[in-house]
Amino acid sequence: MDKQQLHQLLGQLHAELGRTQAVDAGDRELLKSLQADVQAILERADESTEAQYGPLGIRLRHGVQRFEVTHPQLTWAMSEVLEILSRSGV
Repeated sequence: MDKQQLHQLLGQLHAELGRTQAVDAGDRELLKSLQADVQAILERADESTEAQYGPLGIRLRHGVQRFEVTHPQLTWAMSEVLEILSRSGV
């Protein structure tokens, strides 16, 4: 896994998550969870292992399904991270 590329994309995703306005409480909760997951991984960049990316991958897949129509830029950022994770077997 190219961790440098992944962490660059995670930084972009974190910024996009911060800009996204959620419509309902469920969306807000998912966005907050995703943002917390990404922030935690970015803070432990040197210590992160592939196992730590599993929960993030699950939430990202859910987020892509949930925001595909309403937030295309956010969905694109999530899909890019998922692509790298899937190539590394996560």
